[in-house]
Amino acid sequence: MNEIIFLIQAFFAIALVLVSKRLGKEAIFCLIALYAVLANLFVVKQINILGLEVTASDVFSVSSIFALNILRELFGQEEASKAIKISFVALASFFLMAKFHLLYLPASVDVTHKSFEIILQHNFRIVASSILVFFLTQHVDLFLFNTLKKRLQNRLPVTRMIISVFLSQVFDTTLFSFIGLYGIIASIANVILFSTIVKCLSILISSLMLKTWIRCYGKI
Repeated sequence: MNEIIFLIQAFFAIALVLVSKRLGKEAIFCLIALYAVLANLFVVKQINILGLEVTASDVFSVSSIFALNILRELFGQEEASKAIKISFVALASFFLMAKFHLLYLPASVDVTHKSFEIILQHNFRIVASSILVFFLTQHVDLFLFNTLKKRLQNRLPVTRMIISVFLSQVFDTTLFSFIGLYGIIASIANVILFSTIVKCLSILISSLMLKTWIRCYGKI
């Protein structure tokens, strides 16, 4: 059932980006920050899709980049840079609040503390790595998107998004896997390969939805 769940999750993740677009840039800011936090929380869970071992957070990574590109296309690079800073603050806040949460001594009737310890035991390394890689990836994506925009003379917005998202996510996956997940997951090489495949599928889904949106409404 993982394949079906993944497709449904990808659909809703991208659909929420388009819904946020209708609510304004502030909603897109919130969603990008939320996806960044969720990606870090769910990354330690490994799942099988079509026999491939991937992490359970790839949809959030691609969706946040997709949302960033829409934000940049509609409101400009300055607002996209602001979204990066907001996401940075959200990730740092998540790490800090998680640390405080684990410091509380559990009551004798509590049954959740051990589970939180297991889930958050690699929190510092993952979040610190994620903040660094996320920051670098967003700027790589900004550079790629703006370069393509100039080269294509402001044409083919969907194509620009697909290319910039794909290249930036290959960079993101490789760097984060080595810095944040080495020693935690079974095989770095497998995760990089499989995660890239999953992200390509996510990019394909998001691009198809965007093309349908443009076909129906004439613009993003």
